[in-house]
Amino acid sequence: MAETSRLPFAKLNNGNFFTWKYKMELLLIKKRVWSVINSNKPSVPATGATAGQIEAAEKWQEKDDLARATIGLMVEDNQLSLIRSKLTAKQTWNSLKDYHEKNTLGNKKLIDLGEQQLSENWRVAIILSSLPKSYDTLVTALEVRAENDLTLSLVQSKLIGEYSRRKEADMMDEDDNKSGATVLKTIDGKATCFFCQKAGHFKKNCIKYKAWLDKNPQSTKLIQESVATCSDVANGSKECVEGKGTCEVKIVNDCGDTSIATLTDVLYAPQIAGNIMSVSKLCRKGYTVIFEDNLCKIKQGNTVIAVADVVENLYKLREPEKRINGIKIMDCGIKEQCETCLKSKLTRLPFPKSSENESTSVLDLIHTDVCGPMRTRSPSGKRYMITFIDDYSKYTIIYLLNQKSEVENKLREYIALVTNKFGHKPRIIRSDRGGEYTSKSIKSYLALEGICFQYTAPFTPEQNGTAERKNRTLIEMARCLITEAELTYQFWGEAVSTANYIQNRTLTRSTNATPFELWNGYKPSIDHFQIFGNKCYVHVPQEKRHKLQNTSIQMIFVGYDENSKAYRCYDPVNRKLVISRNVRFVMKKVHSGEIELDHSRENSEGQILKEKNKEALDTNTWDRNEDQSEHEDSMLNYETAESDTSLNSSQENDTTVIQNTTERQSQRTNKGVPPNHFGEWVNVITEPKSLSEALADKNKEEWINVMKDEMASLKRNQTWELCELPKGREAISCKWIYKLKTDEKGNITRYKARLVAQGFCQKYGTDYDEVFAPVAKQTTFRILLSIASKEKMIVRHLDAKTAFLNGKLEQSIYMKQPPGFNADNEENLVCKLKKGIYGLKQAARLWNDEVHKALINIGFERSKNDNCLYTKPEGSGWCYLLVYVDDIIVAAKSNQTVVEIKNQIAEKFDIQDLGNIKYYLGIEVIKDDNGTYYLCQSNYIKRIINEFDMIDAKISNVPMETGYIRTRRDTDELLLTNNRYRKLIGCLLYISISTRPDIATSVSILSQRVSNPSQADWNESKRVLRYLKGTMMKKLALSKTNNEEFLHGYADADYAECRIDRKSNSGYVFFVNGGLVSWSCKKQPVVAQSSTEAELIALNEACNEALWLRKILADMHQSVEEATIIQEDNTSCIRLIERGCSSNRTKHVDTKYFAVSNHIKEKLIQCKQCTTEDMLADLLTKPLGTTRFQKLRDALGLYD
Repeated sequence: MAETSRLPFAKLNNGNFFTWKYKMELLLIKKRVWSVINSNKPSVPATGATAGQIEAAEKWQEKDDLARATIGLMVEDNQLSLIRSKLTAKQTWNSLKDYHEKNTLGNKKLIDLGEQQLSENWRVAIILSSLPKSYDTLVTALEVRAENDLTLSLVQSKLIGEYSRRKEADMMDEDDNKSGATVLKTIDGKATCFFCQKAGHFKKNCIKYKAWLDKNPQSTKLIQESVATCSDVANGSKECVEGKGTCEVKIVNDCGDTSIATLTDVLYAPQIAGNIMSVSKLCRKGYTVIFEDNLCKIKQGNTVIAVADVVENLYKLREPEKRINGIKIMDCGIKEQCETCLKSKLTRLPFPKSSENESTSVLDLIHTDVCGPMRTRSPSGKRYMITFIDDYSKYTIIYLLNQKSEVENKLREYIALVTNKFGHKPRIIRSDRGGEYTSKSIKSYLALEGICFQYTAPFTPEQNGTAERKNRTLIEMARCLITEAELTYQFWGEAVSTANYIQNRTLTRSTNATPFELWNGYKPSIDHFQIFGNKCYVHVPQEKRHKLQNTSIQMIFVGYDENSKAYRCYDPVNRKLVISRNVRFVMKKVHSGEIELDHSRENSEGQILKEKNKEALDTNTWDRNEDQSEHEDSMLNYETAESDTSLNSSQENDTTVIQNTTERQSQRTNKGVPPNHFGEWVNVITEPKSLSEALADKNKEEWINVMKDEMASLKRNQTWELCELPKGREAISCKWIYKLKTDEKGNITRYKARLVAQGFCQKYGTDYDEVFAPVAKQTTFRILLSIASKEKMIVRHLDAKTAFLNGKLEQSIYMKQPPGFNADNEENLVCKLKKGIYGLKQAARLWNDEVHKALINIGFERSKNDNCLYTKPEGSGWCYLLVYVDDIIVAAKSNQTVVEIKNQIAEKFDIQDLGNIKYYLGIEVIKDDNGTYYLCQSNYIKRIINEFDMIDAKISNVPMETGYIRTRRDTDELLLTNNRYRKLIGCLLYISISTRPDIATSVSILSQRVSNPSQADWNESKRVLRYLKGTMMKKLALSKTNNEEFLHGYADADYAECRIDRKSNSGYVFFVNGGLVSWSCKKQPVVAQSSTEAELIALNEACNEALWLRKILADMHQSVEEATIIQEDNTSCIRLIERGCSSNRTKHVDTKYFAVSNHIKEKLIQCKQCTTEDMLADLLTKPLGTTRFQKLRDALGLYD
């Protein structure tokens, strides 16, 4: 207190900066050192300094030291961290100023206001607005006065008068209360002591109370000093203080901890009923008192040492057990607990949210537990289940037990299994303290094996929560399977086994992978999954039936066999379990009333299980393989099959399929079992789908490096700048896309990571307007290669790196920071895009605009018929450039021209030279010694065959049966889902339009049924795959020839072949330089009423294509002076066009189909008749027999 009294003013704390700042300025001015705050130390040359310069520097340093010391001594301890590292007074002053005068608009306004002189009217207004509500009458009376009369002195006099009047009224009320109390005391007769409850004296004069104080010094420890003074209290009265001393009391801080608080300078005034603490004295001693949210907090530095609650409009400090008034001024560190409470109120301690020991690899920790007994025995008599859960992978192996005594054998079996698989034993096994785990034989066995066996605390199953939760999950899923299948509870063992089988192959949130994958090291296949309880037909081996006996038996599907690639099916007639791979399924569950089940062992209550302390189920079956467990080789590598799912789809008609068109209807929206096609990607090694998968991949270093390269490219291109998100705008998300670049042989050439914006979040009109961007046509690409073959040109392939990042944005688009690459200490900022980025709706258009401008600037001219084709003069000839997004094809006669074009483009964009073209959009480009180019998609076909599990399928000579289009009906049995069919047709469609016209007819017919495919359509689509498997090495030749007909084609139609809608198919092919460059197969838009009309429609479509080909060749400066010849095999069609005569059978034909006549007259088109035998377009109108098909295929230029 003495030190505080010598200070000129209060030290700086977090609440008095502006006052402290003003006083500190005056103090520094008084000490004549204020100048150093606004100046820097005078510089003194290292050599040749004058005496005056040295003396000025020394004086400045003395003033600076004095100023810095003055400032440092006038701040509280909690402010020292702000100035401890500062070396000059100016740095110290600015540090405090920057911290307390935060650069906000509100603070600036307050500072400006504090420097202004308020007028008298302003001060009057402030005083009146700050008065309490009880003064509203006076305020109203003052405000009605004229503004000139309302002076500050008038307001002050009125307020003083009102205050005096109210104080006198309060004193009169107090006298009345005292007199009333006297009357009451007189009536009562004698006063009563509040301590001993006896009449005749007060507590302050009670002898027993004084004796109690002497005997209990620990409770109050009030050391009184002789004092004779009076103290003012809040109501204005004076109370006599009889002593002063030190008091120790128990208090509670904000965490509920009890400690001893020592109060000094405590005044003893017996007349005051309660203990009162002075807030001002606390503040003078350096403590901070905060009133907020009906709480009063007393802080010492940053630590809350006491808390008071509002009780009857007073703040009362929190106390231990009973409320004892006091305050913790000095924490002595003593923590006390009430033993009575510990005896009477002790509860179970809380469990930690996570384990202290996290597993880092398989077999670090194994959780195990026994569940049961089940009330209903399985058909094999099982009543218990034991689970073994690997803590790292969550992979679970379960065994079914007859009795708990089998636990030791199953434990030994499990340890032997995993030891053989991984080469080492489990490190820790954890279980509860059940008697089945605490036997001496188990303890001695584990001790010899060197395995640590951990037990939970007694009556604490929560410590084995992983096993307990797994049991519950298995039980609940098994219950759902049995309920949905409408089976009896005797199937609980099979249901639990199936539930565990599914869960091991289900993605877990904690690891972002399936337990099976972490356990075995590769992704599982779930393509063979079926609905539990479904009706199925199991093939009967020929050795077990006579010739007239049915080849299959109806059974119930009840799970998957772990020791073989087979299904487990229950025969309800013979009451036995059958394991077979030759199973065909009908998508209809078996109701319990359809097939008689064995109810002899089922409890009449129908309860699935009864547990003692658990809620879990069990997994085991009742045949020879009763203990069904997960092994490392137990993955069912079933081959993809049709909806009836045979286990060997490579053998057609392996098992007779029992058709059943009646589908089960269910109100449930989630059947709990994924569709078959979900498994098609599981076995295929693919690129990571997310950042977490990339970081978990074995090649994560490669992915990390390419992500860093992408980020470096983004920063180098100045794609964005970090800023705060404007109010009212939303930031779109972004994600990483990972790709493996391969060569023409399918070998990985490089890893590629692309940051893409999630453009689906963009809003039209705000984030984008136009989005269209053209791409090069496949026909144009083939024409370019055909001309390059003819002109002996060099064809070079360039790749524009990060192409979309070159487009400049016109709109303001905000994007979240890339995952895994948030800027340090700027996580709340977003990226304001300055350029296009992959994923934006307008990104492709922006890039196309940029590359177009660049090509025009270097002398190229854009084609009017294909906006991605550019031409440029080259000596006496021309060079060509084709753009397909970021793939750029350059064709020129000299290598020097190619290099010049490449360098010119590289000045504008980051270009990678891939050399002479070899691989383009998944198409292999091959050039022979004669300069002829060939196109092939063998690697793509291999991948499709592998994805659809057709590696071992039989080869077909033709892609479609001859009479298929005539035999299919709308009433054919439909597939349950069309997703898998759509995917296959999409893949086949890309092959057919790129390099394989021989499958165009088949794909065109099959694609007409993508919305409702039948089983026959699915089988036929697989036939196309089997045909491609045998011809995957076929190459389309863009041959160099001396044929005088530079451009010619064929057109044909198949009249009303489809029995469903009777529409005809049109087909045409066109050759440039003897190589096939364009073909089409499509259904006609109208129903032709004659073969002549169908041929006329096909010829019109071919004519339109021929006219476009002439234009694109003209853009490429290839002379096509003669009329383009189109071969047609229908005499009536040719006569109709040439003669223009009309008959009753043709007068209804739309006039637009006679436009070809005008083109013939203009000598643009010439129609010639050919024999049906030589009609090459016949291949594109209908399925053909093997001999005819192979002849026309070879004629189109498809060679091995």
